[in-house]
Amino acid sequence: MTARSILVTVFAKAAWGGLHENVLDESISLLRAGFRVTVACSESRLAKRLRLIGCRVVGIDWDYPEESFVRVMNSGPYSIVHAHPFLSRELGIRVAKASEIPIFVTMHGNYLDYANSWGDQVDHIVCVSEAHRDQLLSKVPGLPPWNVSVISNGISDDKFDSRLVPLQEKLQAGEVEIVVASRLDGDKGPIIETVLDVVNEVGVNMPALQTKVTVVGEGAASAKFRDQFASSGVDVDFLGWRVSERIGPLLRQAALSIAPGRAAAQSLAVGTPTVAVGSQGLAGLQTGVNLQKGWWSNFGGYPVSAKLIGNEVTRILTDPDRYARTQVEGREFMRSRARQSLVDSKFLSTVSAILK
Repeated sequence: MTARSILVTVFAKAAWGGLHENVLDESISLLRAGFRVTVACSESRLAKRLRLIGCRVVGIDWDYPEESFVRVMNSGPYSIVHAHPFLSRELGIRVAKASEIPIFVTMHGNYLDYANSWGDQVDHIVCVSEAHRDQLLSKVPGLPPWNVSVISNGISDDKFDSRLVPLQEKLQAGEVEIVVASRLDGDKGPIIETVLDVVNEVGVNMPALQTKVTVVGEGAASAKFRDQFASSGVDVDFLGWRVSERIGPLLRQAALSIAPGRAAAQSLAVGTPTVAVGSQGLAGLQTGVNLQKGWWSNFGGYPVSAKLIGNEVTRILTDPDRYARTQVEGREFMRSRARQSLVDSKFLSTVSAILK
């Protein structure tokens, strides 16, 4: 058995989202570090992209756990397992036990995934935000704090080196473009209300400019998003799913973004002021203390006390100097925490420590 062979197990209901991007990033990092990477996942868009970057993919049907287990075992041997939540965590633990190898699990959202029943069966747990780590340690008795770490989603280093686009340049076409970047599933409902609130504020306070809303993403609730925006009279352009490399330029040219999680982080990195809102509600305009709240909660992935106050969005959109300060504040905050090279280093260090 090679000493650098890892099995990654991934179960996802959505066609694409932050989980998929996380798996792609970790796989690239592992491949560059010399690991043989095998990913167990359904035949999907993710599977295709993983094969393109050089991973072995074991295509499985999550409705048939016994068959899936056999297929994964036959594709071994492995030296370590990295499991993502729910069905993939169940499969990962089973493979690790049968193979007598270490396993670690990454938790991505506001859930416990019955960790009280398996926490003592894994070697380490990674959370993507401080909020999720705090929740896990407070609600799952007996978890050693030193075995639960935080490794955030990463943002490609080159995003931090792109030119900051001045407000005047973004508004020169006579419109305020707001980009909404998110998977469009039922748990993202809070985004709709936030978009409508912001569009109303901008329309009232900046009547000379046209408000343009561009939605990047898709999901099971896409029709609901379309219907609710249509009934409100908001003019929205739905672009559908885009790979991360194409989302960055869209966010960079926007005057404002409204986004959760990874998309909010990417928006800040490219220098676009961001209203963070996710499945667990609003984290506010990302400046000052709200930036700390956003980072702690993975930008709306855990409930925080935040709201849009007065006309704070249009105060930024009508003041080039304030806008520029907000751009720099968000970018530098994320640069020190979420550069992909930094995240990769933390991830590989964790894997190495578990293997020792």
